[in-house]
Amino acid sequence: MYDYKERYLLTASVRYDGSSRFGSNSKWGLFPSFSGGWKINEEEFMKEADWLSLLKVRASWGMSGNDRIGDYAYMALLGSYNTSWGDTKVSGVAPGNMANQDLQWESTKSLNVGIDFSAFKNRVQVNMDYYVNKTEDLLFKVTVPYTTGFDTYLTNIGSIENRGWEIDITTHNLIKPFKWSTSLNLSWNKNKVLSMGEIDQMITTSWDGQFLTKVGGPVSQYYCYRTDGLLQPSDFDADGKALVPIMAGQEVGNVKYVDQNNDGAITTDDYVPYGKNLPDLIYGITNRFEWKNFDLSVLFTGQSGGD
Repeated sequence: MYDYKERYLLTASVRYDGSSRFGSNSKWGLFPSFSGGWKINEEEFMKEADWLSLLKVRASWGMSGNDRIGDYAYMALLGSYNTSWGDTKVSGVAPGNMANQDLQWESTKSLNVGIDFSAFKNRVQVNMDYYVNKTEDLLFKVTVPYTTGFDTYLTNIGSIENRGWEIDITTHNLIKPFKWSTSLNLSWNKNKVLSMGEIDQMITTSWDGQFLTKVGGPVSQYYCYRTDGLLQPSDFDADGKALVPIMAGQEVGNVKYVDQNNDGAITTDDYVPYGKNLPDLIYGITNRFEWKNFDLSVLFTGQSGGD
């Protein structure tokens, strides 16, 4: 750490971490970081601004690692299985997963630029940050052909980017004997898949819903039918036969699904990406009140955007 005249601040660090959760070829990861700050309010040309307590700009870059994948993930662990030997069922052991001695740290590179502002004897404080986080070598189970004897393989694959901004504003409205302070925070984040190795998209299922992760889009985007209102009597002939594509058993009043590929049927081939489950904006406001030995805190939170 280096501090020059309480105006120019520099910090640098380096970590060299080892984890027994990774293969013998890559147990270690190197994670450097550095940051710098400039206290503008300490400069000579700001001396007359006595109402200003702090005006600081800062920037940082660093790397961090993730090894949270469970123990012995790189090894081919044995599991108990049954097979038949003639007319007899026989128990035995066999590898339960594919080994990967090259399994390594998942790393995130973070770039952050911020401003800190404090005025009127610290009664008004503002912190603003803009960040770009890029995660590489994601620890992920990819699908492999069943001819391997397994269905998935744990490896490092792909990269994801998160970028956005955060703002925190705090005001001390009343000081004493009755104290009242207000804090407002806003955060916006955009998620984007940059790479998925040899594939460009993946569909997963959870709680009867399907989700699409595709290069260029957000993680786990909804993947579903598009709808076009409800089925009307005009969508059926006099004998009750559908004049538009429907699912088996559907009738008037049911949801009307869109035949995306125009093949005359509603099937999973008509699934399309829809929206995202991540909100555009997350916000919160907190009011704190204090009087003698009593205090009260009131918090409101919410989000905007997302589906």
